[in-house]
Parts: sequence; structure tokens; C-alpha cells
Amino acid sequence: MASNYILSICIPTHNRADFLSKNLEKLAHMIDSKNMEIVVGNDGSTDNTDSIISQFVKMHPNIRLVHKRSKKRVFFDRNVIEIVKAASGKFCWLLGDDDVPKTGSILKIKALIEKYPNLSLIHLNYSRFDNLLQKITAKKMINGINKDRLFKNYEDYYFKPIKNSYFKFLGTHTITMSSDVINRGKWLKAIGNLKKYIGHNFIHSFAIGTIIQTPNSVYFVCKPQVQYLSNNHRVWPNDIWKDYNSVLLSYLRGIGYSEKKIEQMRKLQSEYEKREAMVKNKFISSVYRFALSIYKRIK
Repeated sequence: MASNYILSICIPTHNRADFLSKNLEKLAHMIDSKNMEIVVGNDGSTDNTDSIISQFVKMHPNIRLVHKRSKKRVFFDRNVIEIVKAASGKFCWLLGDDDVPKTGSILKIKALIEKYPNLSLIHLNYSRFDNLLQKITAKKMINGINKDRLFKNYEDYYFKPIKNSYFKFLGTHTITMSSDVINRGKWLKAIGNLKKYIGHNFIHSFAIGTIIQTPNSVYFVCKPQVQYLSNNHRVWPNDIWKDYNSVLLSYLRGIGYSEKKIEQMRKLQSEYEKREAMVKNKFISSVYRFALSIYKRIK
């Protein structure tokens, strides 16, 4: 039987019950329970995530919440794959457990799905909130595009240069999962061929690179629709940017993306790698922590 759900909000989580609780309560006041659902991928959490979800279901019986729980950790990529499989919506919003949807965002997404039902991706602009310093550090992460835009060609979207933004190209922002609303049917068809890429911690970017390869398949929303929460000490088991530059971009070349544009992207994204290396530097990190402690005393 076909599902009546137009949108599934898919949230992967692991041992971040406090963030998840706040996010779920925010969604409870925004979601249309008649044609939307929430799917939580609980990756072997050992904190009180289970009780948070049970309490939410009890408090909001009108909202369908699917709790996809793994007894043992499967880690990010497999968690995302499993929650999209468990979803029923035509589209899935891949939302971080700590990233907060802005007022009106769900209504915006719903309107776009109804207007453009054959889209592969709705790409959302987002703002950034520093969890350590407790302040907004970027009102708009993607600058240079001043109105919503339907991209007619996938390469025009992926290699769109963005000035004064966090990343150099629009397509790189797909790695920020909470900016991605994907066509579930197209995702499911693509994901079976991507198993060898599991473990790089951005399987969604691989899938998106595949599913957008049709005309008029990407719609970019200019106004930020979600607040990305930074500095949460998320630990990746790999160097994500080296994998992005070597593995993902090589994959895109293999499925037909422009080799010239890929090399241009690789060089510019290497600048980001260098900035990340500075942040990971022990001395620089210690200076940052010291400055933060001083800031908190005088605040």
C-alpha cells in the first residue's frame, strides 16, 4: 500500500538525548501529523535516548514516530541508510539531532514538494550557531545566491561557485546533512550501488551526486531553513576532507561529472583541509580553549 506521507524527517542519533529531546519538541509544534512522520535512527545509544523517544510518543500520540534502533553501533553511514529505508515519505529531510529547524521551514519544504514532485534534491541554506560561545557565527552559510533557484543542470548546481561562503562550491554543502531533503524513491534506487563507500561518513553526498543527474532536479532555498549547531566535539574515525577530495570527487568523475571542474574543486577544497588541520593542531586548540575560558569568565 502506498504511503500518504509527503515528508519523513529522518534523524540519526547516538548518545545525544538532550539535543534530540529539544529537537523533537521543536518538531512537535511544526509537523503536519496527517502527511508527515519522524524517523529516529538510534545507533546503539547507551544514554536515555530510549526514554526520550518513549516519552515523546506518549506525549504526542497523533505524530507518527518510527524508532529504528540498533543494538550495536552501526555508525553514521549505515544509520542514515537504515532510517531512509524505514521511512515512508516521498521525501526525507536528513536532519542532525542537534540542528534546529527554523519556523516555517517544514511548510516551505512541503510547498516545494507539492509544486515540484519530481525533484531529486531540495537544498536548504542554513545558519550556524556556535555551541561553545553560544552565539550565531553565520546568519547565512551560503552567500552569493540571493533568491530561490531551480537548477536545470546538475553540474551547474554542483560546481556553482559561491563567494564569501564557508565552502567554495554549492555542491560541497551537501556534506552538511541537515541542508538535504532527498527524493526517497530515487535515493533507494541509487544506494544499492554505493555499499563500498560506507565508512567515509557522508554516504548522503555520494547518493546525492547520483540522484541529481536529471534536468530540473535540484531546487535551492536561499533563506536559511535550519540552524546548524557547531563545536559539538563530533569525532570522525577518518579524515573526512581527505576522503572528500580523493574518494567522493573521484566517484563523481566516474559517473560522468566534468573532470576539469572536479580538479578545480579539489584544489579549492584543499584550502579548507588546511584550515581544518590548523583547528586540529594541539597548540592552536589549547590556545582556543584558554581563550574560551577567559571569555566565559568575563561574559
